Amino acid sequence: MATQAFGPKFDPSVSVLYWDGVARPWVPQTSNIYNDLYRTGHQTSTNIAMQGSNDKGSIRFSYTNMAISPIQIGGSNARNTFSLNSSYKLNDHISLRYTGNFYFDKNINAPNLGTMGSGGFQSELGAYSADINVGLIQKYLVTPDGYDYFAPQSKSKLFATGTKTVASYLWNQEQNQDIFTRLHNVQSLQADIKIDKVFSATLMGGMDYASQRDVYKGKLLDPSLLGPQGGQLYQDVTTNYTNTYGQAMLNFNTRASDFDVSGFVGGAIRNQSMDSKGARALGNLVIPNWFSFNNLPLGVQPNYIFSNGEDMLYSLMASVQVAWKRQVYVEAQGRKDWSSILPENHNSYFYPGLSATWIMTQSLKLPQIVNFAKLRASWADVGRPGPRYFSNVNYTVSQSGGGYVLTPPTTLPPTRC
Repeated sequence: MATQAFGPKFDPSVSVLYWDGVARPWVPQTSNIYNDLYRTGHQTSTNIAMQGSNDKGSIRFSYTNMAISPIQIGGSNARNTFSLNSSYKLNDHISLRYTGNFYFDKNINAPNLGTMGSGGFQSELGAYSADINVGLIQKYLVTPDGYDYFAPQSKSKLFATGTKTVASYLWNQEQNQDIFTRLHNVQSLQADIKIDKVFSATLMGGMDYASQRDVYKGKLLDPSLLGPQGGQLYQDVTTNYTNTYGQAMLNFNTRASDFDVSGFVGGAIRNQSMDSKGARALGNLVIPNWFSFNNLPLGVQPNYIFSNGEDMLYSLMASVQVAWKRQVYVEAQGRKDWSSILPENHNSYFYPGLSATWIMTQSLKLPQIVNFAKLRASWADVGRPGPRYFSNVNYTVSQSGGGYVLTPPTTLPPTRC
């Protein structure tokens, strides 16, 4: 019995009636079906940079364009990057450094993202018999009315599983569209302040902002197919991520006899937020394949998608390192965080660390074959607050309306608190 990937031996003397009504010799239709399903991928990159400097500072600007044609047909990826780096010495005590990067991405039908169904995944699983003619499937794929030739239930028995899976993959990659665009903006400013021979300070602030939009346009497969089976889907979701932070450090570095002592003490603050809004319409479009929420029947609303969240983190940290004759190094450090993710009365956690290093080649006369030898031991106890809102207790109304249902957290607690 013939299967999707295996069947009777090819015989050019045998004539077989194909699904398009044409009789053809029973011979392979391709030497390698995957050469027909995929293409050779390409990546190009172009960079332009300008820079300048003087005794006070320096500046560098660069632009990079990267374009990718993936092996999946119908897909593309482009990124434009603008970068600016500069430094400036205000005086003998204060220096400033700025770094900024802007990324603009556009991704169309990324691998396994060009479909809301399973067709894209199915096409990359298993094996296919050589009687599948990809070029013939592409020729018939789109009807004169713009529908999927292979979709109607009335024709389903005409096509083998492999043919239908390949057709589904081609439809998803060539007709449906998943358009992902992203603006990513990363900025930081740092001030280095020299106080005296022992003490210095570092002030730093920055922002990491990303705005991404994901639009999916799934065309109607055939008017005879209703609801989700019809494949018509329009979704448009925009998500914004914002991460702002500030940090201040007092550094010290001094020497006393055979000992070098260095370290820092300081604090940091970080705010993270996410806001996502959009809508989804499954079927119901009045004019097929016109993707607009204004194309819904009168009085019909799309399914609205929304999500948001925010958390704050406050930190105090310190570290000290003592080095003896640049042979033995001992370092102790500690950090205490306060996170808004945790309950108000239990929202802090402390994690210390300790390390010791011995540069043996500085202390011992070792064989000439040994250029460098070091012995190091360290210990640390780390902590984290867990996922955002993990500790929330949710209350919902029972289906009967006669009471309330308490839902405790289902995720794991923090590493330690």
